Order: sequence, then C-alpha cells, then structure tokens
Amino acid sequence: MASSFYYAWTVSCGQGTAVVIATGCSIPRSTLRLYPQRYARPGQLKEGVMVAGCFCVSLVLVGTVAEIVLIFLFNKQNCKGILHNDHFMPLIGGIPMAMPAVLYLALALGSLRLCFLGIASRGTVALEDLASMDVILFNMTGTLRCNKPCFARDKIELFTDGVNKDHAIILAARASRSQHELYIEPIDAAILSLLDDPEQHGRGVQVLEQHARFFVALKLMFLTTYIDDGNGSRCCVFKGDPAKVAHQCGCSKADKEKISTMMDELALDGYQAIAVGHQVDSCWEFIGLLPYRDDLRCDVTDAVGGLIDLGLGIRVLSESPLSSTKQVCRKLENLGINVVPAHSVLELACNNREVHLNINGISDLFPEDKSDIVRRLRNFGCRCAMVGYEFLDHDAIGESHIGISVTDTADYTKSESELVLTQPAMVPVSSAVQISRKTCQMIKSYTIYTVSSTVHLFGVRVILHLWNFDLSSILALMIASCNYCTSLAMLFERVELKKSPDRWRVQKIIATGSAFGSYIVLSTAIFYRVSRIAYPFSCKFEDRSLMGTDEEISTALFLQISIVNQAIALFVHSDDYCVIRCPGPFVTFAFVVSQMVATHKAVYGDLNFALAKGVGSMRAGLIWLYNLVLLLTLVLICRKWRCAKMTSEKLLTICMQSAIVHIILLWISYVIHDVRVQQPFCS
Repeated sequence: MASSFYYAWTVSCGQGTAVVIATGCSIPRSTLRLYPQRYARPGQLKEGVMVAGCFCVSLVLVGTVAEIVLIFLFNKQNCKGILHNDHFMPLIGGIPMAMPAVLYLALALGSLRLCFLGIASRGTVALEDLASMDVILFNMTGTLRCNKPCFARDKIELFTDGVNKDHAIILAARASRSQHELYIEPIDAAILSLLDDPEQHGRGVQVLEQHARFFVALKLMFLTTYIDDGNGSRCCVFKGDPAKVAHQCGCSKADKEKISTMMDELALDGYQAIAVGHQVDSCWEFIGLLPYRDDLRCDVTDAVGGLIDLGLGIRVLSESPLSSTKQVCRKLENLGINVVPAHSVLELACNNREVHLNINGISDLFPEDKSDIVRRLRNFGCRCAMVGYEFLDHDAIGESHIGISVTDTADYTKSESELVLTQPAMVPVSSAVQISRKTCQMIKSYTIYTVSSTVHLFGVRVILHLWNFDLSSILALMIASCNYCTSLAMLFERVELKKSPDRWRVQKIIATGSAFGSYIVLSTAIFYRVSRIAYPFSCKFEDRSLMGTDEEISTALFLQISIVNQAIALFVHSDDYCVIRCPGPFVTFAFVVSQMVATHKAVYGDLNFALAKGVGSMRAGLIWLYNLVLLLTLVLICRKWRCAKMTSEKLLTICMQSAIVHIILLWISYVIHDVRVQQPFCS
C-alpha cells in the first residue's frame, strides 16, 4: 500500500453503471493531475496584496539603501551610531510586512462564514475570485429544479385506440430501469411509483434486452425488448423525448404538429412530458404522452433575484425543450425570457459578443455543449461560475473559473468544484458572493491604508533627512505597532457591499494609497516648517521656535504623524473613485485607544519611548486641531472630486504636482525667513 495509490469512483451514463478503480496516470483528470494548475494558483487577493507589498517593501528598501549611502558619504563621523539612531527606514518596512497575516486572517474569517452557510470550500481561491464573477450558469436539472418529477395521471394523452392510461403506464415502466438496478434515474423512479405493485410491469413478459437509445441519458431515451408470454410475440417499448419517439414511430406531420402543440400547452402549466412508443413485430405505434412536473426549489427565486441584484448575469442551461425552459425563466421573475435553442447558439459566430451576453437561457443542450458555452463566455472576457448537478457537468465546471456543486451531486462533479453546497438550498450562493465581495473590499481598504502609511512615513523620513532633523527610530516602532492594532480592527469593520463585480486593479489601489500618502506627507512637512518658525516673543527672552526645543519638536512630530497616519484608516475606502465614508466602531475604538496613549506620552514625555520632553496639553490640542482641519479638508476635496468623477490616477497626479509646488514655495519662504532671522535685531 505504501507504493500504490488507488482511486475509486462510480460511473453512470446511459445504460452503463460501473465502479472504477484506477491508479497512477489513470486517475481522473479532475482530481489529482490538475490539482496544482487549478487550485494552487493564487487568487486575485493574493496577487494584489503581493504586488502592493512588493511596492511598499521596494520603497522602504530604496530608502534604506539611499539613507545608508548618504550617511557614509556625507556624515562619516556618525557612522558608529547608524544602528543605534538611524534605522528608522527599515522599521517602516514592518508596516507592509503584516499584509500576509492580515490577508490570511481575513480569508480564514470568510471561510468560516461560508461554513456557517453550509458551503464547503476547497482552498481560498473561490472566496477570493467569487467577487469578480460576471456570469453564473445554472444547469436547470437539479440546481433550479428539485429533480424529483411527479407524473399527473389525469393529464395523460393517448394516441392509440385500445390502450388505456394504466396500460400506458405499464409500458412506460417496462422501458425504465428496475428498482433492483445499482442506479435508477429519478424519472424512472417516478414512473414506477405510479404502479400499485412495483413488480407489475414485469409480469407476463420475458425481457431480452434493455439499453439507452442514442446514449443520451439526459434525453430519457430508453428501449426494452421483450417477449410477451401471452401470445409469444416479440415486442419493443420505447420511452423518451416526444420528438424522437414520434420520429421513430413514423408519425405523420399532422401528428407531430399536434404533439408539439400539446407540449407547448403543457409547458404553460409548468409540465413536461415523455412519450411512449410500442412495437409489436415490425409495427410501431405512438402510445401517448405522460406529463410530469418537476417543481423549482423553494428558494431558487430568491437566490436568483439576489444574484441579479448583485449585478451578476444568469444563464440557464437546460436539456429540456424551449417552451419548458422559457416557462422556468418566467417563474424566476427578475430573469428575462430570452431563451434560444442550443443549435441556434452553436451556429452563431464565436465573436458575436452582444448576442451571447443577452441570452438568458439555452434549451435542448447536450452535455458536451455546456462546456462550449462556458468557453465562449470566457473568450468574451467574462468570468464565469458554473453551478452543476449531474455527472456530465464536470467538463463545464472545469472550463469555468469557479465551480459550484449542489448537495446531491455526483462525486466526480464535486471533485471538480471549488464550492460544494452541503444543504439543499440555493440562497447560500448569493450569500457567498456577498461574503466574497465584503472580504475583497476589506482587503482593498487595508491595502490602501498600508500603502498610504508606508508612503507617508517614507516621505517624512526623506524630508526630515534633507532638513537634517533626526527622528528617533523607537517612535517609528511605536507608530508601526499602532498600525498593527488598526489593521486587525479593519478585519471586523463594516464595509459597503458593491452591486457590481469587484475586480482588483492593483495599479488603482497603489495610486489611491500613494495619493493619500502624499497628501499627509505634505501636511507633515507644513507642520514641521511651521513648528520651526520663531516664537513671536523669543527675541526679548530667548531664541526658541513655535513648538519649543528640538526635543519638543520631535515629540510634536511624533504625535502629528501618529494621528494623521492612523486617521486615514477611519475614512479611506476603495471604489471606482476616491471615496471617503464614515468610520465604523472597531476602527474608531482602536484609533481612539491608541491615540489616547500617544497623546498622553506626547503631553508628559517618556524617556522609555525616546520622548525626552513633553509638549504640554495646549500644544497637543493645537496639533489635534491642525489634524482635524487637515482631515476635513481631505473629506471636502474627495467629495468634490468624486462629483467630478476624479479617478485615483488623476488624484495621484494632482497631489504630486501640488506637493512639488508647495515644497518649492515652502523652501522659498524658509530661505526668506532664514535671511531675516540672521539680520541683527534693532530695538
């Protein structure tokens, strides 16, 4: 057993039912051989976080190398204190380093929510990518319908004289699988349930042969050859699709039109029908139509309506006739009734995008056609999810981006699916899409916050280094630690559910984060230059700045950076445009607690945290007021630009241009101020 690996599954198609055991290369392609290609690929969240993390780490790495080079070239006398005083930049890298932990924690929480809904998931790819799906395809049998047909005895239509309804049912039962078979089709079980005695159909006959005609089990074509013990004649009974049976029995054109009309009338009442043909010696007779009803699942209307409200396109794939498929689409209320036969769709040009995307349902499909439909939609750039039920749905599920199986699906189909419903309900599918989109929005907001925080601290460090002002590395460690608390709080934050497919555009996320980061970098630079302005009465008493000594300026900078760096998490969210929304309770609580601690340390000072001297309560209040005005200005700007449909790329460009202009103006004002200060004071 140590050197061999065996895999077993059941196969039931047409007349064949078998148990197959295989090893090595004979293992089905949907289970192990394609596992690395299908399930080991990263989802859109992992790819996006990886790119954003690489951007942040690269930024920190470039800054660290540049800082070390500048110190060695221009400040060689302080080389011994590099590791002690000047490792501020590497500590900034601790902020993006938390991204994988936050990502996997968010995915774990999302998977737990799926479990509570009764959905078993394979990996996290489905949770990540389900938010980006454009189209969901349903196999009508078993997913929208219960696949529990119920025949209506009073609606049976007979076409042959001398045959009553009971005899027609017995003939249909003879063309069905027996209850002693390893697998029995639901339609056959429903026919046998019409008999008073399940063995009644086998009395007085000697069965010679039973097999499926055309090898299409889904078309319900089944033929039984037997010898009637009463007269010794050789007979055949044929059950299946009315059009096929009518053709086999040689019905006239008028009879075929009558059968088609009756099928349409039955479809209006929600019924389908199978036909029964009988052959005695060489003479075929069309016995009649046996109507049956297969009701929709009780919650399928709500499930489909919820998916449509989320902006998803619904496609119904059916083996049933056109009229029956239209009736099902009509019952789904929000779904249109633009249903076309399979041969019409397959005859369309593969580049006819508009027609393909406007179809609501496809009827008369063979099993192998479903995968072709999925492949065409994928070629149009649509991201497809396939909800399957039958054994032959595994190819279509394999072609789709996300495969979903219902609770009583064949094992082979489940092995191809990323999501498996463990309860007989369809509403969890729409709930799973909502959970996926909320998780996606949550990680987007966190990524924007991380990028903006990294850009902020990077820009502040560069500016302070150019202005020859050292900020203790312990303060950077404190800010990074507070960011971790805020990041964890964002996992439990409420998010606004998008009503359209949510795809990750990493460039837009990085541009948005960089824009907000550049804005708060500019605010910190302005704050620093203002804090260095001479105090109005310092000329009479002592030479001091507005914020006091260098130790007090360092403490004030710490408080300002800490507040504005974490305050971005209260407002920043990701959408098609730059959007600022009201904060939620978890992030607000984390922000308030961390900033209360930071404010206390800044007011009174703490040598253990490199805050040699406090700034006092009045200056701390001024810092809070400055940041409040700054954030309110940001809210007004974003709302104005949202009305103007300002995208995040344009926002980044404008912020960078504004930052450059303001830095030049500040530098000019600083030079003018420096010249005036150096002039002798005249009383």
